[in-house]
Amino acid sequence: MIKRCVVAPSIVAGSLLFAMPALANCPALPHTMTNGQVADATQLMANLEALRACVNSLVAGSTNSVQVNAGSGDLTGVGPLTNGQLVVGSTGNAPQAAAITAGPGISVTNAPGSITIAGTGAGDIYREFGAFAPPIASSFTYIDNAGSVTPSVADITNIGLVYSVNVTNSTNAFAGAYRNAPALSAWTWTVRAKYSTPNGSWPEFGLWIKDTSGKMVGLVSESGGFIIKRLNSNTSHNSNPFYSDYVDAPNWFRVQYDGTNLNFYFSWDSQNWLYVWQEPKSGFLNGTLQYIGIGGLHDINETSRWKAGSKTGAVVTYWDIDDDPASARTH
Repeated sequence: MIKRCVVAPSIVAGSLLFAMPALANCPALPHTMTNGQVADATQLMANLEALRACVNSLVAGSTNSVQVNAGSGDLTGVGPLTNGQLVVGSTGNAPQAAAITAGPGISVTNAPGSITIAGTGAGDIYREFGAFAPPIASSFTYIDNAGSVTPSVADITNIGLVYSVNVTNSTNAFAGAYRNAPALSAWTWTVRAKYSTPNGSWPEFGLWIKDTSGKMVGLVSESGGFIIKRLNSNTSHNSNPFYSDYVDAPNWFRVQYDGTNLNFYFSWDSQNWLYVWQEPKSGFLNGTLQYIGIGGLHDINETSRWKAGSKTGAVVTYWDIDDDPASARTH
């Protein structure tokens, strides 16, 4: 029996292997065949090899380059691409190899075959009139309990430093979280915080300075007004030498110490500051500053407005002082 071999028309009859298409400057195929001609295997393989060599000659660039139509039947290579690079269009020009650039608060991690984009919540994210640079919770080395009122501080990613305390109806419980006062001859301390001060009650939040005797001076925002407060201790109120009503509560606080006086400021936008009070360090205080910190009253005296388990406090989103500058923190 004689067996017949049928060769697929797409291989034999098409022009691909019989005449080189005019798409590049490649030499003619070594063997020309016509329709109906019985293909010779040796000639067919020679044409295939010539076609392979032609295709290889068309590839542009080095190994792993991306091929781009350069016009006139030619190719050009883009790359090879490094980790995280993409082929990016350029109007009227050949595409380019480029990497993704991280903007403020964004991180880009490149790896072989992958790109990871994430938010960082880092120092230069600008949120509502100010940079995001909260203090580190571990920097508060002294928690000032007031009776049964014990505050806490925690670092919450992309939120800030959360100062939290149970609501009380004690108007003599000035709890807070503190660190040592700067061991500097002069310093400026700037804080931004969001805090709760319901109308008709007395919760407050602000910045406090303690001396070595336990006396305290505070720059605080309370329900309906901002106040300078003097305390004999964290459970004994002395006086309010300054008070002013407000309609819109400021959320920026600043204390400047010049070596002799404590100067107190409020702001609504971190750019324009209202200078409200000067307190000599050796006036009400004993002249030796021991701690600086955050806190205040956590009293809502109308107990019908809250139930057990309620909390108040503040989220601190910015903290800058000479011995702990905001620029040094990246969380």
